[in-house]
Amino acid sequence: MGTVLLSSKIIARRRWRFRKDFSDLTAILLYGRGILEITNRYGQNVSSRMPRPYPITPLLPHPATPSPLNMPSKTLRLASFDVGTDDLRWWAPELLERYPDGFYTMHCQLFDEVCEQSQPEDLGGVELTQVELIKYEPRKGHYPTDAELAELDGIVISGSAAGAYDQDDWVLQLQEVIRDYHDRQIKLSGFSFAPQIVAQAIGGKVEKNPPGTELSVVTINLTEAAQQYFGGDRTSYAIQVHHNDGVTQLPPGAVSLGTSGVTEYLGWMLGGHILVFSGHPEYSRDPWILERMMIVERRDRLVPAQLIDYGLQNLWNPTDYVWQTQQQFRFFLGQLSV
Repeated sequence: MGTVLLSSKIIARRRWRFRKDFSDLTAILLYGRGILEITNRYGQNVSSRMPRPYPITPLLPHPATPSPLNMPSKTLRLASFDVGTDDLRWWAPELLERYPDGFYTMHCQLFDEVCEQSQPEDLGGVELTQVELIKYEPRKGHYPTDAELAELDGIVISGSAAGAYDQDDWVLQLQEVIRDYHDRQIKLSGFSFAPQIVAQAIGGKVEKNPPGTELSVVTINLTEAAQQYFGGDRTSYAIQVHHNDGVTQLPPGAVSLGTSGVTEYLGWMLGGHILVFSGHPEYSRDPWILERMMIVERRDRLVPAQLIDYGLQNLWNPTDYVWQTQQQFRFFLGQLSV
């Protein structure tokens, strides 16, 4: 299978998006994330009739500031290991209307937005000019070749409905690949399923989360080690989570990122080559994603209705997904190490 390349840096700030659920609309013209105008096929402005599934706040650029001539600049080139989009086809197929390539599209838009917002002072003095994601599908046995790995700054593993302890062939193969990358100290990061599958692969333990399902917006209290790792004065941050399983034993040498008081390990790091988060920045950027998943979970009685209702009340609370993603960028830039 050939690789798919999508640049996450906005080159042209105007983009056309088509909505299938409004047959009389020709297109929606977006600038950043603010809707400018909506017209139907007859040229009539129907902006006021267009429902907005989530609050839209236009992104304002930072004031232009002169850059020193010696300011280092960098383009990150990352492999996107999509191990969850196949689940969306039966779980919440409507997500694929907004995000046609599932988690890959979500992550491209996330990295695009945060790259656009970030200033050098947010990223250790580096001007991040672009983040490129190259799609791979481990569930289909699709991995980078050694030549492709040599051109990458690291790997991002998506979420998944699978269990890290499952015995499916693709799960076992992914664990073998992770062990190889760990031995070669290739940078590994990702969300939700990522801390579980990486831990299971290199000597940790993953089980059904002892306290049960955890979802919606939570506050992660950073460990002292994590505070030193990231630097600055931050002691906690808010992010959306969605998991039934949890890491119950860290791999040898790993350091806990933090806890919510419900789940013991909500991410962890190891050396300078592993940083994995339980929090979902892509859901936090667009809470509608998790809302649709939770509605299905309540309908099919996969999660207790009381827990779903409580989670929906907090789902739209502000989060620190930009901060978490900036720390991920710093990790791939080689600025973070235990």
